[in-house]
Amino acid sequence: MMSVNNKQTESANLLTAAKVGDVSKVFDNEARYPNRNDFRPLHWSAQNGHNNVVVKLLNMAVNANARENRGRLALHSACFRGHEEIAQLLIGREAILDALDNEDFTPLMVASQEGGDIPI
Repeated sequence: MMSVNNKQTESANLLTAAKVGDVSKVFDNEARYPNRNDFRPLHWSAQNGHNNVVVKLLNMAVNANARENRGRLALHSACFRGHEEIAQLLIGREAILDALDNEDFTPLMVASQEGGDIPI
């Protein structure tokens, strides 16, 4: 049985690996751990433009519509940074286009607010 501290450390390491795009570390671990803000590896990878990690996570059947504590999907994260290819990957896996976050913003609204241009 894993202790709470070990699980938290493992979760933090996984999230860091997803954030920086370290595919091998992401997939040596369970890919569904959120951090305390419910930000998951898919959110980090989408926000930071790591297409290869996003593809592998989606192929592992992670939930493309999982929300973090602000109600945002990974699609919001991709649109926030203007990662069009990742946005298209998420949409292809049935990410909700008109999902509202806690501030009533859709992914497209987030993209336009940040000056992005995500053609959907």
